[in-house]
Amino acid sequence: MDIQKGTMQKVVVTQSLETLRALAPDELDARCREAAKTVKEAKESLDFQQASNPMTGKLICVLEERLNKAKAERTIASNTSLAKYWEGIAGGKMPNHAMTCAVAFGTYVRCELITEKDYDVCSANVLELAGAISNAVNGDIASPAIADAAKELKERGKDAAKKLRAILKFVKPPKPMDAETAQEKLQQIFDDGHLNLAIAQCAAEMCYQTGAEAKESYFALIAAGILVDKHFGEQADAWLAEREKFLAKPEMPQSQAA
Repeated sequence: MDIQKGTMQKVVVTQSLETLRALAPDELDARCREAAKTVKEAKESLDFQQASNPMTGKLICVLEERLNKAKAERTIASNTSLAKYWEGIAGGKMPNHAMTCAVAFGTYVRCELITEKDYDVCSANVLELAGAISNAVNGDIASPAIADAAKELKERGKDAAKKLRAILKFVKPPKPMDAETAQEKLQQIFDDGHLNLAIAQCAAEMCYQTGAEAKESYFALIAAGILVDKHFGEQADAWLAEREKFLAKPEMPQSQAA
């Protein structure tokens, strides 16, 4: 059964693996080129990527089967990579998001942990997380993480993505961020107009700290406050006076209070 997905003028048709396998080589090549073009054109549209990448992932899987067959028949160099094979047919690099969906298909559908229908109705985001989990455990089907991910793909609960991210974090803990990277990300936050949000969040986060960590953060905040007061000087005093005046509540007349 073919399923149409898409939110733009173009529509991606999700076809079964059996249908794709039955395509003539020229037809499959044409599908790969069209898929690569569609993903490229829709790069800035997340909604459409969610519709196209899972299908492109299937195309990659079928193309991999053809590549392996060609290697076995010695009609292509045995060291030809799937990425290079795709590039020669589609005319561009293999889309990363689609490749992760292909990993998900190979891990969960081909190994019969979920059905192809399960795959078709999952969002690209969920499939990519499941694919990333497979990559993190080097495709070890016996890993408990794979079984847990397959369960989420079958049940597709509202918290599936959240649970898959937790599994991924467990099997592949994020690397600690260095100071230079932290400064770059903070600058991006400031440039995007979220300075006040960051300040408020820092204060809220400090309330969860204890001991020496809390003390260091407190002194850092005090030092920042002194620097800001020194910079704005009398202007800061004027702002505070203005704020106090605004916040002052007029006293209620005794007659109304009674």
